[in-house]
Amino acid sequence: MEKVKLKQGLKIAMTISGVGNAYLQESQFWKLYREDRPSCSVVMKTSLGLVCLSSSICHLKRNFRSLMKRVTNATPLFREMRDEEVELFRQRFAGSQADRLARAEGETKKLSQKLNETKI
Repeated sequence: MEKVKLKQGLKIAMTISGVGNAYLQESQFWKLYREDRPSCSVVMKTSLGLVCLSSSICHLKRNFRSLMKRVTNATPLFREMRDEEVELFRQRFAGSQADRLARAEGETKKLSQKLNETKI
């Protein structure tokens, strides 16, 4: 992260903006609009591309600052499991899948028997 040069990025964005401004002035798009519309269209699309490029460089700088704030306030993705939880998961997922299915079917039968015995 230390290698990121935000100041240099802004200078590049300003340089692109200056070049784009000079391009617009030298092309004299206002004359092209009256005399040669296809050429004016090319000039305007090129200028718009330069504006988008400059904007994205500035947007990256803003997003980087926002990202740095989130990184410094980061919370862990995982929490430490207590020994009781580890044992519970060991029991729950022990054996093969066939064993777990048989155990689940047994529990399902017990629950269905209890439901049948219950009077409403």
